[in-house]
Amino acid sequence: MAASSNALILLRLLEKAGEAIPHAGSIIKAIAGSGIVLLETAERVRTNKDDCIELAERAARYILDLSEMIQDPSKLPSNLEIKIRSFLSALKEVQETLEALGPEKSWWKRFGNETKVREEIKKCDTKLYDAWKLHIIGSVTILHREVASISEKMDSLAIIQRPSLSPESSSESSTLLGGPEEVR
Repeated sequence: MAASSNALILLRLLEKAGEAIPHAGSIIKAIAGSGIVLLETAERVRTNKDDCIELAERAARYILDLSEMIQDPSKLPSNLEIKIRSFLSALKEVQETLEALGPEKSWWKRFGNETKVREEIKKCDTKLYDAWKLHIIGSVTILHREVASISEKMDSLAIIQRPSLSPESSSESSTLLGGPEEVR
């Protein structure tokens, strides 16, 4: 339970940080808020409570890892924000499932629903993990494209700034400087 209380504290701090960032902080606040609701809901579930808490803590770790990756939400490329919102959507689905499992009043109903709850938790775990993997893969792909685009722009700037370094003039200048000549 200490891990979930620590995660809850960190998520509340993250949510406050999201509130402090105008416009771009809304995604941080939304994700942190979803994690908070997941942890609080998992605490109320009576059937398979430990599994529910473990699932909510895993979601909290993903959220905290994501917040470390973002650093400056105001500089997020729009396509990366779409990936984050997709992950948020998966978090909300898990949250809705946990809320539906909710606290059963009678022991008999809890006992009868234990297998169903376990299956739902497993589905949520898979959904959460898949959403996290898709987010990471999508983010890496987007970042790769961004780096490639920047690299291409830098290459084109280098060519524009130094037109005298074309392949023809390069071989002429190396010959003039006493460099190796082409062997025929």
